[in-house]
Amino acid sequence: MNKENLLEIANTVMPFGKYQGRVLIDLPEEYLLWFARKGRARSRIFDRVI
Repeated sequence: MNKENLLEIANTVMPFGKYQGRVLIDLPEEYLLWFARKGRARSRIFDRVI
């Protein structure tokens, strides 16, 4: 993964949930880990985080 891809992912806005409207880089690590474990239906945001 290159720098541009990482920046794009980090600046992706969370489209739903408790942190809706916030960029991924600002989300608590614990939430991102929970989100990854939860196994939500595959979505673009899920694929980016994982």
